[in-house]
Amino acid sequence: MVDISENICKGFEAHKDNQAHEERVIITLKEGAARPDLKSEGINIVSEMGNMPIIVATITANGLRLLSEREDIARIEPDGEMRALEN
Repeated sequence: MVDISENICKGFEAHKDNQAHEERVIITLKEGAARPDLKSEGINIVSEMGNMPIIVATITANGLRLLSEREDIARIEPDGEMRALEN
């Protein structure tokens, strides 16, 4: 079962009447999983981390549904700006 961030679910719920709505996400593959071919309607790969099991993509609600059915994906979470904590 894919762990889907609550924020991703909320984002799609807020735009449920807009089938074209996209969310930018980080897709983390399960340990040992081969790089999947995720080219599908509703999934647009933005970048892949070659040395880490991470893929950045934009997805529609249909893309989220397709990803949630895969056995090689561990987690889907929002992609966003990260900031270092100040000491």
